[in-house]
Amino acid sequence: MAPVCEGRRGTAFLYFVMDRDGQVLDFSIKQTSGYKLLDREVKEMIERAQPLPGFPDDMAGARLALVVPVDFSLR
Repeated sequence: MAPVCEGRRGTAFLYFVMDRDGQVLDFSIKQTSGYKLLDREVKEMIERAQPLPGFPDDMAGARLALVVPVDFSLR
């Protein structure tokens, strides 16, 4: 029997806001990969990654908001 995710492909766009110390303050999926299972993995990924690297000293601002693509191509 083939694994549940085999052959699935998609890109989810993850929006997140982080503070200077690398703590994620908010996150959401801005565009789905097309699969609930893959989208759930994106959310779990950002939770596991905390804390993220903090800002360099010469970077201004207290928070940073980003949208990053997370690409899946499962075999």
